[in-house]
Amino acid sequence: MSFGRPAFLVVAIVLSIDIAMTLSLIVLETGLEANGYEPPTLIEFNYSFPLEIFLTLVAAPVLEEALFRGWLTGYRRDIRFAAFAVGSLILVSLFNRAGIVAVNLVALVFLIVVAVNWYTQRGLSDEITPYFRKNFHWFVWGSSLLFGLSHLTNYSDATFGLDWLYIASQMLGGLLLAYTRVRVGLWAAILHHAAFNTLFFYAI
Repeated sequence: MSFGRPAFLVVAIVLSIDIAMTLSLIVLETGLEANGYEPPTLIEFNYSFPLEIFLTLVAAPVLEEALFRGWLTGYRRDIRFAAFAVGSLILVSLFNRAGIVAVNLVALVFLIVVAVNWYTQRGLSDEITPYFRKNFHWFVWGSSLLFGLSHLTNYSDATFGLDWLYIASQMLGGLLLAYTRVRVGLWAAILHHAAFNTLFFYAI
């Protein structure tokens, strides 16, 4: 959809569904805890307030939407960008723990180069592979599952069972974000994501 009032209306409706669903899950989680269930331990990050705002309202929406749903167009350039981006972030994650600064810098520079290359090719003709068209629904479900699983890293001792309830909102929210991304656009999914984070990080 083109940028305008109808697109914003769709985003508002889907965001409202996302909020209602998440609030329902919070009520369920609260009920379980009141009956003796011990939830997984949420990791506390000691970020400064400005950095926390930047990470939750800008960095997370932009990066997560680009990685988990930006490539749902099925265009080869978008899939290639996502694959390179994920590979770069994996390198950074692995070597950051080892303290190898040079590898981190190379990975980050590579990611910037790939991003610039992707941006400059956006207006060029590209094709959607028949395999992607045929299996599109599986890509949507898979990206939503991975989006939810990635949030397990927010907990220090999450296991199977009821602990998975604490990432259910991200899994189901991933489906709604996929709808926003595919039906309206990547910019709308980023806006949806940022608005959701604003509400649940700073209003509730």
